Amino acid sequence: MNGIRYLSSRERRNHAEESPPEAEGHIVEQYERAKQKLSAVELAFKEAEGHIVEQYERAKQKISAVELAFKSENNNRLFDLIRSQRRADFVKKCKFTQRELQVLEKLVLGLVNKQIGHLLGIAEQTVKVNVAGIKCKATAAYQYRFDRPAQLAAMWSGTRIEEMRAEDAGQGVERSAPIRRTRQSQQRMPAVPRSSKTPSP
Repeated sequence: MNGIRYLSSRERRNHAEESPPEAEGHIVEQYERAKQKLSAVELAFKEAEGHIVEQYERAKQKISAVELAFKSENNNRLFDLIRSQRRADFVKKCKFTQRELQVLEKLVLGLVNKQIGHLLGIAEQTVKVNVAGIKCKATAAYQYRFDRPAQLAAMWSGTRIEEMRAEDAGQGVERSAPIRRTRQSQQRMPAVPRSSKTPSP
């Protein structure tokens, strides 16, 4: 019929099994390409993820550095306020004169009497008198023997007297000064006159 021969179902099945796997090869090729693309996408994602993580870590480091600088600046300001307050208390308690304050400001810088006198335009002997007055007032105010400029410099910089006493105790040094009596306390009380005995009649 019309020269057309139809294959039976068995022949079609055999023909499909015996035919070259061109379609299968094409599918495998597409699958491999898809795998390559997927691998490339995964690699790009990992690289991008690593880059994001790196940027995140850098940002964290910058934030930490800023926070540390902020805390350090605040601490420095706080310490400056504390030092200023302690210095003001030191000056107020010792009741230094204006000249003694001028000498003390130079003394705590490590200058000697001759240099201080030259800067303030006063005699070296005057500087010695003021230094002696400063030590005497500080000793009387804190009942602690101030015999070195370094001690005055420590108080000027905000060191507490308790810290200085603790340091001396650790070194086995005793600098406690005896409490001096004032002139009023040293004055003798007026003697009470004894009652005169009246002669018996």
